[in-house]
Amino acid sequence: MNHLIVTCSLFALALPAAATPTFNKDVAPILFQNCAACHRPGEVAPFSLLTYKDAAKRAKHLKEVTQERRMPPWMPEPGPHRFLDERRLSDAQIKTLAEWVDAGAPEGDAKDLPSLPKFAEGWQLGEPDLVVEMPEFFTVPADGPDIYQAFVIPLPVEQLKWVKAVEFRPGTRRVVHHATLLLDTSGEMRQRDEREAGPGFLTQAGLDLITLQQSGGQFGSWTPGATPRFLPEGVARPLRPKTDLVMMIHYHPSGKPEQDRSKLGIFFSDKPNTAAMTTLPLAVSPRAGNAELLNIPAGEARHEVRLERKLPGTARVFGVIPHAHYLLRELKLTATKPGGQPEQILWIKDWDFNWQDRYAFAEPPLLPAGTRLELVARFDNSDANPQNPNHPPKPVRYGPNSTDEMLGTHLSLMPVDAASLAAFQPGGARPGGSSPAGESVVPPGGVPIPERARAMLERFDADADGRLTQKEIDAMPAQLRTALLERIRQARGGGSAPPTPAATEPTKPSAQTSPTVPLQLAKSTLDLTIAVRDVEKMRAFYGSILGLTALPEERPSASERVFPYKFGTTVLRLTAFDPAPAAAARAKPQEARGYRILTLVPPDLAAIEARATKAGYPAWQSPMPGGPVRMWADPDGNVVELIDGSRDAASAAGLVQRDGVMVGLIVRDAARSRAFYENVLGFPLLQERPSRALGVPGYYLKAGDTIVKFWAIPGELPNTAGTPAAHSGYRHLTITVADLEKTKAALVTNGVPLIESAVAAPASFCATDPDGNRIQFVTQKLP
Repeated sequence: MNHLIVTCSLFALALPAAATPTFNKDVAPILFQNCAACHRPGEVAPFSLLTYKDAAKRAKHLKEVTQERRMPPWMPEPGPHRFLDERRLSDAQIKTLAEWVDAGAPEGDAKDLPSLPKFAEGWQLGEPDLVVEMPEFFTVPADGPDIYQAFVIPLPVEQLKWVKAVEFRPGTRRVVHHATLLLDTSGEMRQRDEREAGPGFLTQAGLDLITLQQSGGQFGSWTPGATPRFLPEGVARPLRPKTDLVMMIHYHPSGKPEQDRSKLGIFFSDKPNTAAMTTLPLAVSPRAGNAELLNIPAGEARHEVRLERKLPGTARVFGVIPHAHYLLRELKLTATKPGGQPEQILWIKDWDFNWQDRYAFAEPPLLPAGTRLELVARFDNSDANPQNPNHPPKPVRYGPNSTDEMLGTHLSLMPVDAASLAAFQPGGARPGGSSPAGESVVPPGGVPIPERARAMLERFDADADGRLTQKEIDAMPAQLRTALLERIRQARGGGSAPPTPAATEPTKPSAQTSPTVPLQLAKSTLDLTIAVRDVEKMRAFYGSILGLTALPEERPSASERVFPYKFGTTVLRLTAFDPAPAAAARAKPQEARGYRILTLVPPDLAAIEARATKAGYPAWQSPMPGGPVRMWADPDGNVVELIDGSRDAASAAGLVQRDGVMVGLIVRDAARSRAFYENVLGFPLLQERPSRALGVPGYYLKAGDTIVKFWAIPGELPNTAGTPAAHSGYRHLTITVADLEKTKAALVTNGVPLIESAVAAPASFCATDPDGNRIQFVTQKLP
């Protein structure tokens, strides 16, 4: 026994003592590799870690934040698929740092110190080929609501360029919440910028720039912690001459006035695009119709949201981009292949709003068609959440502000073949642009891009030859692709309905498409007149319930009483006739759709909702339950849509400011109606946007300070419960023009029917649109 003890003692004496870690030999390599990118002079971190002195005075702090895995800032948990540039410390590295601190943070031998790391000065991707910045400093006030400011920067590009990466550098990180980069080839955003004083122009949470994503396209984005990357091999996007960069920046006041002048670096490729990428979102948003999932009660610690999607085609996952605000605590994205088990794609157990990133896979996983993607997110709106901006907690809903909440996880996918790429397009696609019968409708050499549609279509021209091939058309969104194929089919002699004018050029002039005398509309041109049956009920609804400002009553004739109400710059005229107008003076019932929507953006939707409920007016339709939109039918069955003007998200689809108005119409033929309102009446198109609730084409056009929106519904209207069947059918728009006779001549030249005016007004006449909706033209705004 004693012999064994002696032997063991001798063996122990023979073992070398564990070496104490030193800064120069053991700690500096860890800090240089994993921390110095941010912790060095001139970068985002508040202190440097390049020297022993820097690290030693913060030794205890380094041990704490690394053991808690708060630093380096890397949120994803380890999984089956490794990400590029992972900033995760190994268990051994964390142990080394702790032992160094516990030993008193010794410096060690100077000869053991490795060389300082070398970084590209300023730009993470190296020196850009082109750097553009905001034309001047923008001042962010000390407090107040979040600001969404757009800055227009002409790009000095004189010939087609192919872009392989962009890198956004915020000027003042304390106030830059995120940035969205868009391209504009129309010049419209530059004109809008010039109309407003100061740098850039204010947007409504960026929603009023959404059309650029359809025409010029999105050019990139930035969130705190995001790592810029080059596109995969073979992927590049075109950048054409006469293009403006629109830098939309979301500012969050920091408590003191700040100045920002952010910039963008652009990296060009010497090769054109030869591959394809697409994006698949799992997100909560009004557009997705699920915004109510983010109605998070005050104090709720485990508010769970689940989203699912199936992959329509086979693709490799290049990367994944999660996004949320302060209340998210945990997010997990899994993929279940057909017949397989759930496989971790991304798992973040401890979300940090300040360190959102774009995660690219070192080896992109292959997911076959039919793979089920499931996103599970948990939000904490309790006092126990240290990131909760509200103490005590308060209810939080979906919205764009930092103190609202969001949830989105976008997968960047590379379809493996053309059929898979087509499957990922909205609504699917027939390979090769085929017709229902299976024959190809696109000539082998492609089709020329119509000059009128160049701004919308040329971004799909991958080889920039001015023509669209089968492959290029297959890459388009479903609605645009379908319209263009119909147009090609028609031009080649096949039968079809007229396509959407936004995507095609008419083959020949037709009535109500090309005015010989353009209309000269005055400012604040559009008013709305509604013939009513029960005057008192209608006045109570629009005056007492909706809170519109009553103007003096008018008596244009012995049989006509008009009760005007003002909202913003628009006048709603409730008109009572005794007796009712003769049939000849009304739009023909078999032609007019009899369905209108008046959209208002009041400052206090909650107060109106309370008054409407108390008065017994049930909600007619709620396209975004829990969101900023409500709908009611007035006593005569007219649909009134109200959008909450107290919230940044509530900007009437991003087009109308608070106290603004839109008028909605239902039409049979989108192409015909758009041609009439845009070309004949001269209302410029703001955007093409299908109705999410109805699933049909839609357009928004500007009429003075008002918006006209319409949707094309070929058959009977859905969701019309509560609209009286025996409606009087007499509603019309009133348009102020500069020259009544020239206007009338232009309408007659274009075959627009003129009709008798049922409303007495000096110097006026009436016409009908292609669906029989009445329009009154006057030379002086009424009243």
